[in-house]
Amino acid sequence: MSRISSYEDTFLLNALLKQNMPHNRIVIFSNGIADVQRSYVVRGDAPTRISIPVRQDHVGDVLASLNVFGTVRLSSPPSYRPVNQSDGNLTLDTKNVLEGLADQLSGAHASVDTAAGVVEGVVVGLHGEPEGKPAERTYLKSLVVLGPSGFVRVALRDITALRFADAGVRDEIDKALKRNFQKIKPHSTFVELTLTTAETETEAVLQYTLPAAAWKISYRLIAQTDGRYELHGFAVVDNNTDEDWNDFRLAVVTGEPITFSTDLAESKTPLRQRVNVVRSDALSAVEIEEGERILMQSIAGPAAGAPAGALKMSKSRGLESKQSQAKVSRDYASMDLMVEQRADLPKATSREIGDFCIFEADEPVTIGANRSAIVPVFQTALAETRSILHYNESNHAERSFRTVQFKNETGHPLGRGVCTVFETGTYAGSCVLPASVIGEKTLLAHALESGVKIRRKYVSGRDTVIGLQLSQGACSIRRMNEKTYSYRVESLKDETFELLVDHEEGLTSPKRRAIVKRRNSDDEPLEPSEKLKAGVRYLITLAPHETLELVVYESRVETSVVRFIVGEGAKEELKTAYLQETLIASNGPLSQHPGLVRCLEIQAELDTKKQEISDAVSETARLAERQERLRKNIAAGGQDAQTAQWRVDLGKAENRILEIDEQLVPRLREEERTIRNRLRAELQALSADWESESTTTS
Repeated sequence: MSRISSYEDTFLLNALLKQNMPHNRIVIFSNGIADVQRSYVVRGDAPTRISIPVRQDHVGDVLASLNVFGTVRLSSPPSYRPVNQSDGNLTLDTKNVLEGLADQLSGAHASVDTAAGVVEGVVVGLHGEPEGKPAERTYLKSLVVLGPSGFVRVALRDITALRFADAGVRDEIDKALKRNFQKIKPHSTFVELTLTTAETETEAVLQYTLPAAAWKISYRLIAQTDGRYELHGFAVVDNNTDEDWNDFRLAVVTGEPITFSTDLAESKTPLRQRVNVVRSDALSAVEIEEGERILMQSIAGPAAGAPAGALKMSKSRGLESKQSQAKVSRDYASMDLMVEQRADLPKATSREIGDFCIFEADEPVTIGANRSAIVPVFQTALAETRSILHYNESNHAERSFRTVQFKNETGHPLGRGVCTVFETGTYAGSCVLPASVIGEKTLLAHALESGVKIRRKYVSGRDTVIGLQLSQGACSIRRMNEKTYSYRVESLKDETFELLVDHEEGLTSPKRRAIVKRRNSDDEPLEPSEKLKAGVRYLITLAPHETLELVVYESRVETSVVRFIVGEGAKEELKTAYLQETLIASNGPLSQHPGLVRCLEIQAELDTKKQEISDAVSETARLAERQERLRKNIAAGGQDAQTAQWRVDLGKAENRILEIDEQLVPRLREEERTIRNRLRAELQALSADWESESTTTS
């Protein structure tokens, strides 16, 4: 392999010989990027010039990824036209071309050809001369040119040719025309390079990436006659370019490589920023937003938890005659033929590279420009995938869905895509197959099952005290919350079904017990097959024309604590009222407990003392109001006996207020404090335990 100079290395990676490089290969990623590899024959007798047709807005992607492989040498660096080469200041109005040029190109040198001769000079502008009567007036428009003899008017209708002497003006007109043309069709350009070789003849491969239409995955889930399934995967590929992909090795990739557009293909002169020596504004406060850590959670498919085995569907149900039986038999034989003798499809190979999964067609394909194709990428027999019914009340209140319990047995990850289900050669519905890793399981609902009716019902619920404990001034109460739900299932079909029932729990993390009630049969205990985010899933076998009931019992023990000893603040009281309401008045299990009775008696004393204090304070308020009235009366009276009595009453009121404030209230508060301390001591010493004999732990 010839040596590559450092100059060439600035533009490309080293030209390397890559063994077994496929001829003309394109790899399309699901995020809309295509990795293109093109093969060229390079001969030693003459340089090989290569032009890669590229849309202008894709040139930057090609330049950022271009590689050359082979025993070749770059005789010149890759070149291209900048994507902004048509940028300019001139616009062409396609309906008034000459008027627009006269307006925008004032000052440009031009030659104007008319039938009378050639006028040369500088374009000044456009002039309008009125003609005709006022009611019918029009304007004759003329191009004004400043020549050696002065200003010359040339009527626009007389101009046969207009030429501009300045090459820059002609270039601006050319750019304006190109921009107009790009509105009709995106303008394409070429990335060009020249290769030489010392060999007589060799192969060179160019590799580059560019934006492309993202490919989609489409699945066919086909039931076989033995009840098992096959999964067929098809890549929907769109060639949204203007170039045919003839005999390309096509590969599609599930993965999300990071990609972005750049300005590599644009010619730019950076703008300089103005720097002021003196600041216009003083520095202000700087606020930094507080970040929130994102906790990544693992995502896993639901565990199946159900026994393996295919669901067997009956093919007929009560035919009326041998003739109709024969007809149906022929129909099903035809369906079986459709299932077993499918057309051969082109094969593809899959492999994993890092986090990517690549599906590559074994044979070259051809996709014309601006056309799409469906390319088979894999076909896998599924041993553990089976049909099943699934019920969830939020999906449908009274019906279940025909579902495929799918397991990814393909040996490679699967991307999210539309999946069409076929049973006995007949379309059975569509669903979306979610992205899944190897071995992951999921349920694919594809049709509503109208022959199985299901009704969920909330049967009952209760909240029962099952235990009490009094200790150290607190009451601990254990309650049993219980809820019962029923699922009534009725089959109107001749088929045997396996049914998954999603039960949404009414209690948080309860203990549960489930039974299945069938006619003429003992109750069957049933364990959940799967744990859901907000409940569990049960698996039931449903016989033809069978009616059964799934009953789910939930129970949860909750403990609450009420403390009776609190501080003596104005807003804090001893919560002995709770004792009275919960344990005594309700004739509870501890209603006759001596300690409780004693505590409530002391509480009654405390309440009486608090009432006495309240009455004394109220009396003080009433006396103060009376004093205010007496003072007003005395001020309005004279020296008579009544006024003298008011003065005596005023003195008595003052003496009583002093007695209440300085003697009665302090004494009552001290007595209250004594009673409160007795109650606190009794509550602290209170000890009792009770547990219901009928406590259940279902």
